[in-house]
Amino acid sequence: MKTALIDRALADGWTMMECVGEADVHIGSLALTEKDAVISGDSDMLFYGSVQNVLRPLSKTMYHHYKKSDILACLNLASIQWTSIGITSGNDYDPNIKGYGIARNCKVIRSISSTTVSDIIKKYKAIVELKKTSTFATSIR
Repeated sequence: MKTALIDRALADGWTMMECVGEADVHIGSLALTEKDAVISGDSDMLFYGSVQNVLRPLSKTMYHHYKKSDILACLNLASIQWTSIGITSGNDYDPNIKGYGIARNCKVIRSISSTTVSDIIKKYKAIVELKKTSTFATSIR
């Protein structure tokens, strides 16, 4: 199925790239548009600012389409708030603060208005009275 999908996508003019190991940071750095989709079993790709669509395999023959704009509308969040939730809720790079999972972080970060992710994280740390246990420096980078 994977080979058939790749062959069809290439025939339709898609640009395809296969990465060995984790490719999240590379994919997240690409200048993707609303028309682009990332195929990944890792739906946390949607936390990257440039990723708007993820096709996640459900089985050998089925994929689910996750559309960031639908998620943001459902959760009443701005894109930079959503990225901030991805940074603070535990990820491949930094753990979350004990007791602050994704649901609780949604509530906290929804109340923070700002124009940058770094400012949201700064305000978040003040709200949860974060000590030196985590700076989220790796995730932010």
